[in-house]
Amino acid sequence: MAGADIVWKHNRNRGVGASLRTGVRAAVRLGADIVCTLDADGQLNPMEIPDVVNPILSGKADAVVGTRFNDVYSNSSIPMRNYILNVLLSVFLSVLLLRRLTDVCSGYRAFHVRTVPVLKIEDKWDTFSFILDIACAGYRLAEAPVSVKYFAGRKSRVVTNSLSFALMVLKGLILRTLPVPRKPQFVGR
Repeated sequence: MAGADIVWKHNRNRGVGASLRTGVRAAVRLGADIVCTLDADGQLNPMEIPDVVNPILSGKADAVVGTRFNDVYSNSSIPMRNYILNVLLSVFLSVLLLRRLTDVCSGYRAFHVRTVPVLKIEDKWDTFSFILDIACAGYRLAEAPVSVKYFAGRKSRVVTNSLSFALMVLKGLILRTLPVPRKPQFVGR
């Protein structure tokens, strides 16, 4: 599978949350220092993993989100509803955390294994939740530019309805009982 040394597979589809939990647990058991996850829909380039993990390797961050909205890559093909939803959620989370975030719905994430105990990987776990988990625990978060390839006519299995997705994210936010740190540690931007 695309040059992987080890592949873990569930016997039946258990969802993204279960897959992420299985992968993170396996990485920790195998002695990984850094875990990098990316959505399996083929839109993100795995060749950019070194760029995403570099802020962690260089000691500048504990966790990284790959941002599709940057000066390095042009992402003019993003579906408009996805773009608007991401902008609204990014503004909301930026205000909440007192720090500018550009892509809170990215499928590209990397984190040092020391952050694993604070990650509440649930069935609908997403980057918005990941950012909250990292920020609320006081870990340093960075963004790294990534490219994305959208496929014409493909429907999102995650965002089937923008309003229901936004409500799901806000419900997750409320249920987390946010003890936002007074001085969240972020790097860059």
